[in-house]
Amino acid sequence: MNTHRVFSADIQDNSRRVWPFATPVIVLFLFGLGQLLALVPGRFVFGFTQESLFAYPGILYFIAGSFAMVAVLQFLWIRYFERRTLASIGLGLSGQTARDFGLGFLYALAASISIITAIYFLGGYEIEVPVDLSLATFMPVLFLMGAFIIQSTTEEIVFRGWMMSRLIERYGLWVGVIGNSLLFTLMHLPSIEGDGALIAVIFALNVFLFSIFLSFYALKAKSVWGIGAWHAAWNWSYITWFGLPTTGIALDIKPLATDLMITEGAPLWLTGGLVGPENSIVVTIVLSVWSVWMYRRYRRSLTDQS
Repeated sequence: MNTHRVFSADIQDNSRRVWPFATPVIVLFLFGLGQLLALVPGRFVFGFTQESLFAYPGILYFIAGSFAMVAVLQFLWIRYFERRTLASIGLGLSGQTARDFGLGFLYALAASISIITAIYFLGGYEIEVPVDLSLATFMPVLFLMGAFIIQSTTEEIVFRGWMMSRLIERYGLWVGVIGNSLLFTLMHLPSIEGDGALIAVIFALNVFLFSIFLSFYALKAKSVWGIGAWHAAWNWSYITWFGLPTTGIALDIKPLATDLMITEGAPLWLTGGLVGPENSIVVTIVLSVWSVWMYRRYRRSLTDQS
């Protein structure tokens, strides 16, 4: 049996191991039950409709509430079934935790700004409405940042922190990395609507590459704090800085930097269409380079430790 150490193995005599082939089923169960526990009260107690849940401010409840429930269920599973600590899924605390989180957020923000700038100069976007910061409303931006931090960090805890680590512990590096990335991609495919087969292929490829990159980022850092922040800033910045969709979610709020729109006649493979800039071929190229770069950094870190 392989015993690859990912974050903190911390397997005690009374710990329970999860059957690796059951991890996808458990992930689906966590997300399904977590969203059900949040959305049922949202519908019958708070009166949200399907339309209001995907508009501001209802989107805050949908993103933060449902994913917070998923995180709680994951923590309960770790504590009471596996009898292991949160450090075993990359949530160990150290003097570097705040730094790792902050740098992950800033790196992703810089990355998204660079990508939007590239697509803009390639003719994919144009300015729809100039933004006057004196008229901007900052509270929606801040609330959305908090919601995306909960949502994105939860996804990283479940996929990279838990699923990947459990698969690696049993089957080795590539089964863990590819396995969590495939399920992550499949669970995001329903986000595609209305832009055709080409966009669907690019979207699936980009989500897969995104997961590969973050997998090696987590392995290199031995933590999910940095990738949780990275993922959050990536989702948050497109909507709140540029007025563009993220994974098909578009909100009517005043962005911080500039309010962009797709240039008429610009190809979907460049702009990402209704899904958003993360579905652009520019992102495909960038994520491919980042994935190779992060893998090499991870391998180099193993050499330095030996």
